[in-house]
Amino acid sequence: FVFYFLCLYLGYVFFKKYTNSKDLNKSDFLFVILFGVLLFIPMLHISDAEKSEQEKRMLAKKPELIVKGDINQKYGTQFDAWFSDRFNGRSVLINLWTSIKKHLSLYYRVNGVCVNKKTKWVGYCNDIKNLTEDDLQHIARNLTKLKNFTQKHNIKLYILIAPSQGVIYSDKMVPFYKSNELEYTEKTKLYIKEHTGIDVLYPYQEILAKSKEDYVFFRTDMHWNDVGAFVAYNELMQHIKKDYKDIKIQTEKDFDYFYSNKVKVERSTSFHNGAEYQIAQLHDDSFLIQKYKYFLHKKHDKLIGGLKIDPIEDYTRGSYTFADGRYNLTLFGNSFGENLMSIIPYSFKNTLRIYTGGPVPEKLRKNLDFSRFERQVLEHKTNVLVVCLNSIDKLVFLYKD
Repeated sequence: FVFYFLCLYLGYVFFKKYTNSKDLNKSDFLFVILFGVLLFIPMLHISDAEKSEQEKRMLAKKPELIVKGDINQKYGTQFDAWFSDRFNGRSVLINLWTSIKKHLSLYYRVNGVCVNKKTKWVGYCNDIKNLTEDDLQHIARNLTKLKNFTQKHNIKLYILIAPSQGVIYSDKMVPFYKSNELEYTEKTKLYIKEHTGIDVLYPYQEILAKSKEDYVFFRTDMHWNDVGAFVAYNELMQHIKKDYKDIKIQTEKDFDYFYSNKVKVERSTSFHNGAEYQIAQLHDDSFLIQKYKYFLHKKHDKLIGGLKIDPIEDYTRGSYTFADGRYNLTLFGNSFGENLMSIIPYSFKNTLRIYTGGPVPEKLRKNLDFSRFERQVLEHKTNVLVVCLNSIDKLVFLYKD
C-alpha cells in the first residue's frame, strides 16, 4: 500500500520536475491520486471463500499459469473470472446494483434469478443448452446400465422428469419469454426411447392443465408444490399400475389439507419465503400473498420412519414403512422428489428415499452416481425404482465415465 502511493508521488515529482508545464497544480495531482486509489481499492482484499452465500453459488477457483508442464492458454479468462468473483467491495456493488434495478425496473435478474414485480413471480427463466451427441450417448449408456441392473434384480424402473417453473409459468416470469425446455426434453425423450427402450415420464401437459385451476409451483421458489407433485404422482402411478395391478393409487379423498403462504419443499426443513426469494435478496411481503395447498394424509400417523443426513457422503436417506402397502419403493433423485414424499409412501409398504443434493457440476457427478447406492437398493428389497429429477440433462450424471 505504501509502495503503491510512493510510486504515485514519485511519478508526480518526476512529471513536475522534468516538464515545462506551468499549469500543473494540486488539483491535477489529487485527481491522479484519486484515480489511483479507485483502481487499488478492489485489490485491498481478495476473498478466499469457496462459495457465495449471497448468490448461492460456487466461486471461481484461482487458476494456475502452468498446467501439466504447459502454459495454461485460458489463464487470462480464468483469472478474470476468479478476480471478478472475489475483489474487495464486490458484495457492496452487488447490493447497490440490485437496489437500483429493484427501484427502476418492473422485471430484472439478480444472481441468475428473474424477478417480476408486476406479476410477483420469482424464479429461473434461462434457456437450456442443447445436449451434444456425446451427452446423448452418455445418457443412453447410463440408462442402459441402470436398466440392466434393475432387470437383473427384478426391479421395475421409472424415470420421472419434472417440468420447470419457467416452462409452466413462462408468461408470468419475464415478458415475451418462452422456454425452450419442452422441445429440448421431448427431443431427448425420443432419443432415449430409440436407444434404450425406456419411456421417460414428463408430465408437462397434465401439470400445465392443472395450473389453469390451481397453483402447481411456488411463486418464490423453483419447486413444484404439493398440488403439482400430486399431478406427477398420478401420472407415475398409472404407469406403475400396469406392472402391479393390485397397487393402490391415492386419491384426493385420502388426504386432509392445510394452507400456507410459506414455502416448504424438504421434509426436514421448516417453512420459509422461498429459496429464490432469498437468492434475489427480496424484502417485499407483496410476493408472499399467495396461499398454497399442502397435503396431509389421513393416515399420516401410521407412516413410520424418518430422515438421516450423511454429512460425509453428502446425501439424505429416508426410510419409511406404511402397513397398508404391499411393495417396496426406492425414490432416488434431487429435491423435486421431496414434495412427492407427502404422497407416494402411502402407496407402498416400505419406501427408501435417497435424496442427493449438489447444485454444481462437481457435486452432481458425485451425488447422482447411482453406483454408490446399488447395495442399499438391493438391501431394501426394492420392487419399484423411481428416478426423479428436474431436468433431463442430469441423467448424464447417473454413472461416472
